Amino acid sequence: MVATRGERGRPLLPPTVSAGLTLLATASLLFLVWTVVDQNRMLREALANPNAASVLQAGDTIPAAQLMDLNGNRKDLRQVVDSGGVLAFFTTTCPYCEQTLPVWRELARDLREQNVPFVGVSLHEEMLTRNFLTANEIDWPILLPVDADARSALKARIVPLTALFGADGSVVRTWRGALSTADAEAILQAVNEMRRTE
Repeated sequence: MVATRGERGRPLLPPTVSAGLTLLATASLLFLVWTVVDQNRMLREALANPNAASVLQAGDTIPAAQLMDLNGNRKDLRQVVDSGGVLAFFTTTCPYCEQTLPVWRELARDLREQNVPFVGVSLHEEMLTRNFLTANEIDWPILLPVDADARSALKARIVPLTALFGADGSVVRTWRGALSTADAEAILQAVNEMRRTE
């Protein structure tokens, strides 16, 4: 049973404060539900139409986008994956992104052993991203778009999105939605094939 009254029978919080806290909690919950529902809708749309022009796909070139690392250093995305690599796009509120974290973690470790860049790109603001990284013990490099134009240029409207880039600056393949272990193996195989043809 939760105590609602103090020692002398007075309420622990004045009614207006209690009502305000309840309203704030309800609004926060509604925002979170709306965000997840909207992300699910966008993911279903992308999966139903994989050739949608607004989503990064095989054959695209590396988007010209300015990103920032967590130390505030600006980076051009083309320089980040100029010799090929894997980008993992995510948001901090996406349940499928969270579901994919263990697979990304293993993939990042395997690629690191092969000296292939694995970089996460958070589409949320810095503080939310920092909290998410800490809570989920993410140890690979993370970048954030510097502004709305950069976020739009990334064409990562659907998350999670994992993209394999070739040394020529083109997208070799993308994986939309939660990654499975089989997907991670396919990425490693594609990386190995790419290296054989270079």
